[in-house]
Amino acid sequence: MAVALSPVLALVGDVAENLASPAQRVALAQALGTLAEGIIVPAAMNLGLPTFASTEQLMQAGALSGLVSRYYNVGQYTGFKAEQILVNKTPVGTIPVETLRRFSYQIRMPAAKRLNLQPPLPMLSYAELITSDAALQ
Repeated sequence: MAVALSPVLALVGDVAENLASPAQRVALAQALGTLAEGIIVPAAMNLGLPTFASTEQLMQAGALSGLVSRYYNVGQYTGFKAEQILVNKTPVGTIPVETLRRFSYQIRMPAAKRLNLQPPLPMLSYAELITSDAALQ
């Protein structure tokens, strides 16, 4: 499956420059996630190229590996921030913008096998190994 990504990426850049509202930027991010999940990750696999993910969504799409924040943890942290604002009445402007401190390094073993790219042995001591792979079937 041949996919011409250069025109798509050029269009994304043009669109991103003209986005005015946060809602428009969120919509673009969601569209890019869908594009990566439905086209880019499968095309890379078909070409024998490894992919690295930054979200669980892309790992589920079949990416080889990724450093991700679990959606469960993101939800807990979002709830903590909401509590600060809604319950503790902390002014939004005084709450620092922060990231999660814990991430999960995931390796999709069926993708590694398909690409003939076995992870280094020391990595297996801390990585979360995903052994099922509905995305590649």
